[in-house]
Amino acid sequence: MFESLRDLLDSLKDEFRRSRGETKPLPLPPKPPAASRPTQPVPSRPNLPPAGPVDSALAPLKNWAHPLGDKSNPLVQLTNLARAVGGYYPLGRNGLWHGGVHFDAGTAGIVGIDQPNVHCLADGEVVAYRIDSRYPFNTFYLADQSPRESPFATGFVLVRHRLQAPAIEGNESAPPALTFYSLYMHLQSWEEYEKSPGQARPVFWKAGTYRVKANVADPGPLGLPVHRTDRPRSDILTVLPRGTVVTINGQRGIVKLTSAQGIDLPRLHASSSTLGYVKFDALEAWEGAYRVRDNAIGETPGVHLNVQADASRASSVIATLPRGTEIVISGEGDYRKLEMIQPAGTGQDSEATNDAPDAEESDAPLPDSPPGPPLEENPWDGTDFKSPRGYVRFSALEPIPAPQQFDRIVIPDSPIPIKAGQLIGHMGSIQEVKDASPHPLLHLEVFSGDRVDAFVQNCRAWALNLPASSRTWLKLAKGTPVIKHQEGFKKATPPTLQSPGTPSGHDLLIPRSLLDGLRSECCIQVPTTNGANALNWYRLEGLLNSANYTPIDGWVCEEVGVTPWVSPWSWEGFELIYNESVPRESLAYSMRAGNEFNEEQLKRYQPLIEMQEKDRLQKRLYDLIPDGDCDGKMSAEELRAGLRLPAIAQAISQLIIHYESEWIDNSGKWDSLDEMLGHNNSTPNFNWVASKERMRMYSWWREVAKSVGLRESGEVYHFHPIGFMGWMEFKKVRVTKEMLKRVFEGLTDSSRKDDLLQGMADELSENSERYKLDTVLRLSHFFAQVRQEVGATLEVEENSFIFSAHYLRQNFKYFIDHPAEANIYGYTNVKASLPLSRKIELANRMYCNKIGNGGVESGDGWKYRGRGLKHLTGKENYRKFQRYHRDFWGQDVGFLEDPDLVHQNPMYVLRSGVFFWLENGLYELADNGGSPVNVDSITERVNLHTDSYGDRRKNFKRIFADEAIFSDI
Repeated sequence: MFESLRDLLDSLKDEFRRSRGETKPLPLPPKPPAASRPTQPVPSRPNLPPAGPVDSALAPLKNWAHPLGDKSNPLVQLTNLARAVGGYYPLGRNGLWHGGVHFDAGTAGIVGIDQPNVHCLADGEVVAYRIDSRYPFNTFYLADQSPRESPFATGFVLVRHRLQAPAIEGNESAPPALTFYSLYMHLQSWEEYEKSPGQARPVFWKAGTYRVKANVADPGPLGLPVHRTDRPRSDILTVLPRGTVVTINGQRGIVKLTSAQGIDLPRLHASSSTLGYVKFDALEAWEGAYRVRDNAIGETPGVHLNVQADASRASSVIATLPRGTEIVISGEGDYRKLEMIQPAGTGQDSEATNDAPDAEESDAPLPDSPPGPPLEENPWDGTDFKSPRGYVRFSALEPIPAPQQFDRIVIPDSPIPIKAGQLIGHMGSIQEVKDASPHPLLHLEVFSGDRVDAFVQNCRAWALNLPASSRTWLKLAKGTPVIKHQEGFKKATPPTLQSPGTPSGHDLLIPRSLLDGLRSECCIQVPTTNGANALNWYRLEGLLNSANYTPIDGWVCEEVGVTPWVSPWSWEGFELIYNESVPRESLAYSMRAGNEFNEEQLKRYQPLIEMQEKDRLQKRLYDLIPDGDCDGKMSAEELRAGLRLPAIAQAISQLIIHYESEWIDNSGKWDSLDEMLGHNNSTPNFNWVASKERMRMYSWWREVAKSVGLRESGEVYHFHPIGFMGWMEFKKVRVTKEMLKRVFEGLTDSSRKDDLLQGMADELSENSERYKLDTVLRLSHFFAQVRQEVGATLEVEENSFIFSAHYLRQNFKYFIDHPAEANIYGYTNVKASLPLSRKIELANRMYCNKIGNGGVESGDGWKYRGRGLKHLTGKENYRKFQRYHRDFWGQDVGFLEDPDLVHQNPMYVLRSGVFFWLENGLYELADNGGSPVNVDSITERVNLHTDSYGDRRKNFKRIFADEAIFSDI
């Protein structure tokens, strides 16, 4: 949160040095005259009345996801956070309390900040959010005293979750449960979404407005007709061009139109043959058509070009067009016939589509004041803005997701469900005193208002009766010998318990998933002999350190039955700390640690420093963090260095800290820092004033707390968000390359498809729960269908095109209509090989004029031939996959422009199949069981008229029963 304060402290170092006589003093920026004093060009945040208790029946979460997609193991995820430029848990670079972690320019190389998508950390429900219409900004003064307006994102989303321990068979008591919240702070403004229309929108946004679909074709090329009444054959008042943004009342059938943005169209009757005529010299050529020039002159105030009823200026004006409107015209002469109109800025090559399913129909009208961005009023008939302007077909519109409101806190009437991994938003931009330009930032927090101490105690008792399979963390206690690797160590000659080694310096808990993922040469199993326990040796790198904090690599031993495995529900190593420090004490300690006080200041602030040294949190951190310069003080850089060591980062992530939230507006605690930061009425520090204003703007707690079930005092239990997620993440399904090679039994050991198999296995293992492929039954059903689609050798690109003439005439409309050509392109010899040119010609005929493809000459049949696990086919389906990929995975990948991506990248190969699996709810059918009838029910949805029902049943039986390929997941 307090990035401004951190940079401000850095900028004040010279001032403290000057006070000690080390540098030549620089004057403070002069106090501006009252008329020119920098203002805060930010909207005040109104105190909205609470919406009342949120009605919620929140189910326990099942899935987790890293908010920025870091797929490394939980320990590496923790150490990656040491690269952040600013905030760490539980202290920021300025030494003040920091209840979350930062993802910023420092972590960019890890989590891909160029695609700053932010995903929900766990299943839950959105209970509050705020989206800036545009970033507010304030004024900072630079070293040369020049002012600079600097933006800062105040947008946030607050999600509520319910964590519950697993039930115990035979125990009817309710398992311990905890309500907690995840917070995503500094999110992108609406203005940035408007600049990038193709950018995925957060899943919890509703359709605030709609727009006319890009390929609506009624009537003809003009666009969407607006009828006088809700009867489809009533008079046509006007026509809305494709892409026109509208607001409506209703969500089914024929709906009322209440506004349209940026265009004023004529009133047409059904018999009308033209939109009118426009003056040619008021136009300029634009992308193959024309648009209204900026300096076009019309006779109606506020608009720029008249549309005449006839090809003459003397005829009546029937409409006006704004500057920049793109149009299509025909004819010759001074006035040209207007054939088509597009709203300004849509462009003629819009990729908007008509293949999205209609929104769920409802008879309930939309609110009178439509949500979403305000539209330019366009009172065609002089009626009130909220009155109907006519009627349109709802199916010809597509939603434009938007927040309910801007620049204000929104508390939904009912919480909005959201799943782990779904899109929350995108990193917003912030610019601090020292930043040359704005930078992306996400502040992430997890906290709970429940009695966490009681929850942890109850969980520890509950874990005693959980099955051994729940123990997914191996505990390597402090002092565990780490034996340096030697070339002779292998399965035949493993290390021994008597081998010399270096004792580890700290406890370290290692997840089973990390050990399972080690290379085979890094794992040695020694079976039990002569009554001795079996041993498992693991070669670990980059995880352990010695007592003097030096990293050590080598072999460690698990003595089966002796070395403990612990359940996450036992909360092994977690500590609860009640933090009682105040900002003045923390800042004084931090500035002393940074040698920023002169002798007089040190004497003055010594009581504050001593109070901080007694603080429980400060003492615990000092115990954990190596004192690099042995001065008895802990600096921000020493904290950062400690976080680079997995054992230290893990120990810090296990601190549960009770303290006041950063996001509660408490100006008194910041005013108490004025003296230390050199601010008073006679010599104001304008940068500090601006920083305090930012903190006020960030605050949201008091407006939200009561409505969402939090204490208004702001005191909660804080968890390290990534440590908490990594600790509690449930056991993942682990699919291996070897398993997939058995599915596709035609592959040989020398197959070139190992990389494809490995990439698919990795993607599936990382996302099994999210992809609904997390049980043996679901995986078996999925791959029984996939095996039939791509064959025994995993052909993820349709490339043979060997069909008999009879088959072509029976199955493809083009050859039904052109039977003679079937004899040209059809073959009876299935072993024949077609030249590439003939394959292209055949594909263009087989798939023409269907599934969104154009005619033979368009080349769409070959371009959009089958690819991926499900053999995605046809332009329409590639378009659907691109849209689904944008909405589900938060990445707008150009599959339409480059369809080869679907078969070239293992991740997209798998996702193309997952898309069909999820979109059609096949996992629900899979859960019904493994009978032949259940297999057939899935086949019906995959390919109703196929003749391969029997083959798919055989595939399932082999995968699920005969070979039990996924039994070890």
